[in-house]
Amino acid sequence: MFAHHSRVPTRSAADISLSAPAKFAVAITAAPLAACVRDDGVLHAAGPIAALQRTTLLETSLMLCAVLVPIFIGLPLVLWRYRRGNPRAAYRPDWTFSWPLEIAIWGGPAVLVAILAFVTFTATQAASPWRSVDDAAGRPPLDIQVIALDWKFLFIDPAHHIATADALVIPAGRAVRLSLTSDATMQALIVPRLGGQIYAMAGMETRLHMRADRPGDYPGANTQYNGPGFAAEHFMVHALRPAAYARWLGQARKAPPLDAASYVRLARKGTLDAPRVYGSVAPGLFASVLARYRHAQYRHASYGETR
Repeated sequence: MFAHHSRVPTRSAADISLSAPAKFAVAITAAPLAACVRDDGVLHAAGPIAALQRTTLLETSLMLCAVLVPIFIGLPLVLWRYRRGNPRAAYRPDWTFSWPLEIAIWGGPAVLVAILAFVTFTATQAASPWRSVDDAAGRPPLDIQVIALDWKFLFIDPAHHIATADALVIPAGRAVRLSLTSDATMQALIVPRLGGQIYAMAGMETRLHMRADRPGDYPGANTQYNGPGFAAEHFMVHALRPAAYARWLGQARKAPPLDAASYVRLARKGTLDAPRVYGSVAPGLFASVLARYRHAQYRHASYGETR
């Protein structure tokens, strides 16, 4: 079945040793290459917000190359030409102030910083988490309420009266509006291929808009350290075609309900072995979690004023 080949002496990885500088060079070279190979980052955008962030990242990187490339090329050339052992390099210690040289040295970076500031400011405004995303068919956005827990995310769909934990199912092409709060420590939700990152804090409500332009599975995570389960706090966003999304809704409604008792169990510190689906949700759960901490803040504020 297999062609016969003569045995060639080989060296195992254990037999190859690298010096410390070589290991450092390999590390700094492999890191950006590994980031480019990964298909779950912003470079593989699947939504308008992520596409805007990718464009801004590439534009600023190219503009910075206008400064970095001459430095990385010119510095070694200067060091090599004016090395001590090169007799042909002229040594001219006498020099005077030069306006053209000063303008060239400081003017170029100043203009570059101004351009970078303008590009970053306009892109940040366009990709603001509070700015709505256009829907492909002109429909209103799908509202999803998110409650951050230790160490999981609960996603509530109030329009369809269902909920999921550690997974979010949305229709592809539909604008989605996330309203976030926390029933635990401060956390930060991000789905790199679909949108930006926003914090979730107890007693506060934040917003994040996104849209999946095509069906697929898009990983999300918490980027704010919140204890020993932080590294395992991941979830998946499943973008489905309209027909598949309708079938999933029908199946989800058959799942057990998320009542007060099941929510207490879900809110306990810990990770889930697998995502969960709840066929119904106690009305006003998101608002009750939000109000619980807001009322506590008001009580603390009143106590501080009268103490």
